[in-house]
Amino acid sequence: MLARDKVLVGDDPANVTFEREGVYTDQTTGKPVAATTRYTYHDCDDRYVVSFTRTRDLSATRMIDTIKGLKHIAAKLARFDGAYLRFVGEIEISRYRDGELVETHKDDAIWELMYFGHARSQ
Repeated sequence: MLARDKVLVGDDPANVTFEREGVYTDQTTGKPVAATTRYTYHDCDDRYVVSFTRTRDLSATRMIDTIKGLKHIAAKLARFDGAYLRFVGEIEISRYRDGELVETHKDDAIWELMYFGHARSQ
């Protein structure tokens, strides 16, 4: 969903593309993480680009490490491999009209990634 001044700009997932740059493997969780994630929403004459660029990690946790007792044993037997990561960096939102940049905004941001499965081979 993309909104501006409490007005819905776009909510059709068919109009969204996703890119990632600078993919690396997080040392704590073993999960692939992107230094930059970018969502592009394209609808008729308008295109919005929302980019998150990581500066540093706030948290990187293997979920199984937070489980205790019998649940921990069960999670290990089930090969549970979930992870939670939280990042700090910059968000940039740009709006294009007929292919021309008409406005852009940047600010500090915090975002997170919850990864419940096993990492795929790159």
